[in-house]
Amino acid sequence: MSLNSDQKKIYQYDTTFSPSSLSEIKKIFSSGQISIGNYQEKLKNQLEKITGCKYVFLTNSGTTGLHLALLAVGTSKNNNVIMPSYLCEEVLNAVKYTQAAPKFVDINSTNYSIDLQKARKSINKNTSAIIVPYQYGDLVDIKILKDSKIPVIEDICHCTGGKNSQKPLGSIGSIGMTSFNDRKFLDGGYGGAVFTNNIEYARKIKSLLSLSGNKKYKINYNYSTPNLASYIIHEKSKKLNHDIKQRRKIADYYFKSFQKSELTIRYESVKNSFFYRFMIDVPNDKHNFIKKMASLGIVCGIGVDFPLHKMYGSKENLPNTDLAVKNSVALPIRPNLSNSELRKISTAVKKSLYA
Repeated sequence: MSLNSDQKKIYQYDTTFSPSSLSEIKKIFSSGQISIGNYQEKLKNQLEKITGCKYVFLTNSGTTGLHLALLAVGTSKNNNVIMPSYLCEEVLNAVKYTQAAPKFVDINSTNYSIDLQKARKSINKNTSAIIVPYQYGDLVDIKILKDSKIPVIEDICHCTGGKNSQKPLGSIGSIGMTSFNDRKFLDGGYGGAVFTNNIEYARKIKSLLSLSGNKKYKINYNYSTPNLASYIIHEKSKKLNHDIKQRRKIADYYFKSFQKSELTIRYESVKNSFFYRFMIDVPNDKHNFIKKMASLGIVCGIGVDFPLHKMYGSKENLPNTDLAVKNSVALPIRPNLSNSELRKISTAVKKSLYA
């Protein structure tokens, strides 16, 4: 069955704006405050509340926020940084900006986030940091790394605004970062942030973002988020709690709908993820499954299609990563999905599995 129009498709993301937001965007353009304005400070204040961190710095992407976090904890070319391989290439870019070497570890068998026990075993004398992305919003308890004395960088791009045991994500590790691009959990089309409760890290980041002035030259980074993007992020942040509830409600629907199917669902419970994406492991060729879903009007996500350790030329044996790359597909789980759209998705999954 073929579609006649894009209007019938169900997409992964929704990047539309409310009429009131569009009105304010027009005002920002009219005022000329596109680059600098009062929404940058408003967003910083909002992120302090969301992350539970005293020090927040806006950046122009998640990659640059991670770069600053790595520099703040002292990462350099003599170090290695522990990170999962089942991840986007931008994280590896940030590590390489510091000239450090990545040390790839596997993900869990029960979700798509880093296996912390394997991360712990990978620590050596040259390790400067462990990057812990909550992949697809899947929670892991980083407290088991606390006594390792290695700084933990929380990547909360897929769960900004979430909590673990009532503690805001981003405040549990040594330092945190997030992205606000148009396909992230809190999307603003552009931007990122780095945040911490460690005053020494905060001072280092502030120095890295500051111009030399009349003093002796030092390298610095022009990584700021424009005022216009700050407004969009600030407005969308007001809906985070609502969106989290909706995502978990949709996830619960999927759990119940697919419990008797041939799909493998890694999540242990609805409470263990913020469901930036709802991932399923299909039993056969995932690309063929995705094509079948597209023919039925459902745009699925590929997930990670090429793991970083293979892209980088490393030889680690990461079986859980390889399995996820081979079989995992993302179903739409954006918060504004209607009941009729969910029924359509559920029906399409079952048809695509058995067709």
